[in-house]
Amino acid sequence: MSVPNILIIEDSRSVQVELVRRIERDLCFNARAVGTLAEAREALKENEWFLAVADLALPDSDDGTVVDAVLEHELPCLVFTSDITRETRRRILSKSVTDYVVKNRHAVDNLVAAIGRLHRIQGHKALVVDDSRSMRRYLSKLLSLHLLEVTAVESGEKALEVLEQDPDYLLAVVDYELEGMDGVELTVKIRTRSELKDLGIIGVSAFANEPLSVRFIKNGANDFLRTPFEREEFQARMFQLVDAMERQRRLRELDELKNRLLGMAAHDLRNPINAVNGFSSILLQTAQDVLDENQRKMLEYIQISGWQMNALVSDLLDISVIESGRLELLCRPENVASLVQERVDIARLLADEKNIDIKVDIHQAVEGMVDRRRIGQVIDNLLTNAIKFSSHGTCVAVELWAEDEAFVFPYATKAPAFLPKNRTSSFFPSKNSATGPLPERSAPALALPL
Repeated sequence: MSVPNILIIEDSRSVQVELVRRIERDLCFNARAVGTLAEAREALKENEWFLAVADLALPDSDDGTVVDAVLEHELPCLVFTSDITRETRRRILSKSVTDYVVKNRHAVDNLVAAIGRLHRIQGHKALVVDDSRSMRRYLSKLLSLHLLEVTAVESGEKALEVLEQDPDYLLAVVDYELEGMDGVELTVKIRTRSELKDLGIIGVSAFANEPLSVRFIKNGANDFLRTPFEREEFQARMFQLVDAMERQRRLRELDELKNRLLGMAAHDLRNPINAVNGFSSILLQTAQDVLDENQRKMLEYIQISGWQMNALVSDLLDISVIESGRLELLCRPENVASLVQERVDIARLLADEKNIDIKVDIHQAVEGMVDRRRIGQVIDNLLTNAIKFSSHGTCVAVELWAEDEAFVFPYATKAPAFLPKNRTSSFFPSKNSATGPLPERSAPALALPL
């Protein structure tokens, strides 16, 4: 895509220099400045311009003729003026200028922002839904002045047909009084479609007998305007909405980028972590005779840390997959009882460090359609939490049974009878005392269909 060319028609040399500098620095566009109407006419013939910024008062023209010269070339025109009397404003708005920017302390920032916004929304699609032909023409003209591609229809049914064929619309202006479904009903139908979540909706109406602004906004519109409205008010609301929709899209793009980076980082971390886990396991299995107690403990710490790091990596992968909506469960018949026992055996190393005993009571061989890895993660998290938040010398009880076409996996902790009450760690409310029986099955930690 070629770099846009901006023509600045301004007689103040210092303003010229500052505008060129800011446009080239902030927007990375090409900018050229001229100081008279004659120079502007020649420049307009010489190049392909994206838009022109025109001061109304020039040495050889102080009546706004420069605006007509720009519009003759069918260019967007941003008027840049310090004269904003009622008469000047009326003259500006009577012409097909894109907008005007008042010269004040924030003028350069406002002008650069207006140029950038106009370039960003160029070519985006806008939909006008109004049963009045004159209003459709007026709204279409206002939107077209900002380089939007406008489609205008007279009913909600036709609007839905347009969006069905092409949902890639940035903005919709919806009148309330439509034949068939009204504007609020149309807004509700639009918001039920997920592919239209990025569509900004402005409700409009001259109907004054109801709080339509509330009805529109509560049913999914982003804004509401009562007609007749000032052109500048409509433009200001539109700019705010377009900026908000752009930020929303950008945030979603950044979120997707973040998920991809998390996924790549997690995959890259897996190999060194698995190597550490593998070597520590080999040493623990093959070097028992040459390891003293401290060395064996250190290797076990390395192994446990490796498992924890692997769990963190899995969490990173899960976050990126879940947020991107691409999580897939690979369910197949599994012996859940053996899976629970396997995870408990792994958790015992961590429990031993705190002198925590794990009691296991598997009532029967429970089988079910599950994703073994995902259910294993859930059980690991439950066991890890039970051990992490229990005091030294307590007991973690684990049970598993089938009940009403589901398997139930509860856990609870209790302190031995010789410990004081304030050292008890309990994960589920129970009527039992701290030194009484373990919590009953009425408080399961996990219940899933078989």
